[in-house]
Amino acid sequence: MYRQAPTSPTQGSVVQAVYFDALDDEYPAVILTPTCDIEQHKVNFFTCVALRPFPEMAEQFLAGPWRDVAYEGDKRRPQLTKKQSESLEKKFRSLFSQREPRYHWFDPWIPGGDGYVADFQLVTSVTTEEMSSLEVVAQLNSEYLEALPARYVSYMGRIGTPDRGAEDYKEHFEKMIGRNFEIM
Repeated sequence: MYRQAPTSPTQGSVVQAVYFDALDDEYPAVILTPTCDIEQHKVNFFTCVALRPFPEMAEQFLAGPWRDVAYEGDKRRPQLTKKQSESLEKKFRSLFSQREPRYHWFDPWIPGGDGYVADFQLVTSVTTEEMSSLEVVAQLNSEYLEALPARYVSYMGRIGTPDRGAEDYKEHFEKMIGRNFEIM
């Protein structure tokens, strides 16, 4: 997933200790700004997405969107049934395999370390002066470098439409059934 870190930051570089105002904390971050803009000195600000440690994000997922599996009422389940464990594994597998549009999984860049999760809602800008003082700790390999900004643009560029319930489709479904099948 990574290659040797470059001496200066570029798209796909992982840098240490970027401040994210929304969380009032520093996190490693990956640069989203296109390399061509950086190389041609068209950049006054680098766009960065926070990389939050997997244990921290796992806790957030368990207390939030995946709460139904991990909690019973207000209390964390002390044990999971096999079915609950499988359900939770399926949810985390969707994160690890890049099937959660808002998030992007990063393997640890230090062997034996924890992985990281990029949250495309947690983005900041860093001045070129500040960026020059940050340590570049890793660089994404080509295939991962190309996938990250594409996923970010896909997430940010989606067009929201109202959710529609089953009743919105019932008439069309019943017509299709009536044209193609005899109901017994």
